Amino acid sequence: MTARRFVPAGWTLTAPLLALGLIAGLAAAAAPLRWSVLALGGALGLALALWRPLFAVVCAVGLGVTKAFLARLGYGGFLFDFGQIFLAVALVGWIARKLLARDVTLPVPALLVPLGVYVFAGAVSLIGAPSYEDGLPELIKWLQIAAILVIVVDETRVVDWRWLLAGLCGLALLQGALGLLQYVGRAGSLGFPPDLLESFRSGPGTFRAFGTFEQPNPFGGFVGLLWPVAAGAALGLLGEVWTRRLAPGGWRTALRAPATGLLVLASGAAGIGLAGLYASSSRGGWVGAAGAAGVMAVFLPRRWGWSLSAVAGGLAVAGLALSLNLVPANISARLASAVDFIGVEDVRGVSISNENFAVVERLAHWQAALGMIEAHPWFGVGLGNYAAAYETYRLLNWPNALGHAHNIYLNVWAETGLFGLVTYFALWGSVVWITIGGLRRSRGLERGVLIGLLGAWTHLSLHQLFDNLYVNNIHLLLAALLGLLAYHHGKQRSTD
Repeated sequence: MTARRFVPAGWTLTAPLLALGLIAGLAAAAAPLRWSVLALGGALGLALALWRPLFAVVCAVGLGVTKAFLARLGYGGFLFDFGQIFLAVALVGWIARKLLARDVTLPVPALLVPLGVYVFAGAVSLIGAPSYEDGLPELIKWLQIAAILVIVVDETRVVDWRWLLAGLCGLALLQGALGLLQYVGRAGSLGFPPDLLESFRSGPGTFRAFGTFEQPNPFGGFVGLLWPVAAGAALGLLGEVWTRRLAPGGWRTALRAPATGLLVLASGAAGIGLAGLYASSSRGGWVGAAGAAGVMAVFLPRRWGWSLSAVAGGLAVAGLALSLNLVPANISARLASAVDFIGVEDVRGVSISNENFAVVERLAHWQAALGMIEAHPWFGVGLGNYAAAYETYRLLNWPNALGHAHNIYLNVWAETGLFGLVTYFALWGSVVWITIGGLRRSRGLERGVLIGLLGAWTHLSLHQLFDNLYVNNIHLLLAALLGLLAYHHGKQRSTD
């Protein structure tokens, strides 16, 4: 009879883990302290991200927007695309939690329907497209939005949604603060290349803020999407505090620690984020912020008559201030240049100068998009294929494709045709409709966040008249915001 070796239960798994831990400990002890601390922090962050996929989503949003900047420094490729890495971590952690809990249910938010229709339109447009290498990654972006949407809705059943809100407010605070440091020329010590900072000099001792982006405009879009949500949350929390002061315990109960902490964070994120947006000098960002503030002011009271009058009065005062030259010169000049996008129809005969270069360049790309629309009106040149098709439709003096048309509506129409444009409007129309519908059945913090989300959608729609914000992993932020909306919509439907 052959003797059998006794192996303690679990030893086959424990032994490799112990060996791995011992090797990691020895490596950490031998490595310089700086790298050891970074490795330990990274390991803890990764473990937390796997345990709580919502934390991984916040990491994907916050670190994903470093992609272009890291590539500028020479750290390109997937290993330094932290947005995609943490998105994968979020998916793995979410699937693992579902399997361990033997939970086979899958939430189906209402927004998945219009989102799926738009994705289908994008997929159809790729049939016969000049470049699948450009089109498939763009299609994957929208599939990632759907994935994060589902993860957020599902995870908020086991984790308080306010943690996600706090994480997004923290990102607005960090990006805004970094932008202000760049604005006053104090970001050189943080490792930003001096030549990059100098390229965005806007005046004596001031620079255009760009955060962890490579350009000021997407930075303005990022903080422009976040500050309204933070401001709405702060207003909602202030309303809750004011109401609770009448309860037993008075102000002590009203200012309980968790609510006060989130109120301070949201208020700081709104103020610093908006200041960072101003420091970016992004025309699209400024227009989007003005529109967001106006829409939030209209929907803040439950009776819109007074708010509409107040907004109309504010617009009249702003117009009077501009006409009397009471607005600072740098602001009035940037706003005036935005009007140039409306005044020029055909730039083929326009003389190019340093003053009008940026405007004429964008208008030239608009005309290239119109050429694509004329040639492929129904299904477009293919999702993500604007740059690939640009050579055929470009104007003579503009040989370089900028990657997109610098107007999302022309870009969508050129790439996916009229079919795609209609489904795109249907998607964002559904988003706005659900947001406004949720306002009628909400109060306090929830209502404040929905007002902030309405401001974010307004910023997106206005800023993208001049740009395309679906770049540098900003779509991950949009996915997280859509997830917040879908969570509240599902919660309200379950209580009806």
